[in-house]
Amino acid sequence: MDSIFNKTYFYFFLFALIIFFLSYRNPKESFDISIHDTYFVIKNLHLGILFFILYMFLGIIHLYIQKREIPISNFIIYSHVIISIGGFVLVWFLNRKLNDYSSLNAEEFLNSMQAQMYLTYICLATLLLIILTQLVFVGVFFAKIFRN
Repeated sequence: MDSIFNKTYFYFFLFALIIFFLSYRNPKESFDISIHDTYFVIKNLHLGILFFILYMFLGIIHLYIQKREIPISNFIIYSHVIISIGGFVLVWFLNRKLNDYSSLNAEEFLNSMQAQMYLTYICLATLLLIILTQLVFVGVFFAKIFRN
């Protein structure tokens, strides 16, 4: 009997469904990205659908790997799962913390600016790690397919 830990595709399918249902919780709210003087505004619904498709696709790749018994290192598979899902959750929490604007006095505001700068760097580093992990995983996946 296979353990739930060996069915990595299950985590991606479950996470995709969670993202999909959460995107319909407040579909009219938006996700704002500020880069210098430019604002990118994306509705939560559209972002949720995009991530739903992405995580379903990753789940299908993991299902294909398991059903075809493609020999990929467990370290690569488990690190891909942990970084893809855990990194997404971390970025979501950091983004919520960065957008938490409460009424602050001037001194608290200056201190919070320093903390927000570090949170932004952590968020960007996590996003880069997620992207790098996806590239490595897809590269290993295609390398194993074309060798067989």
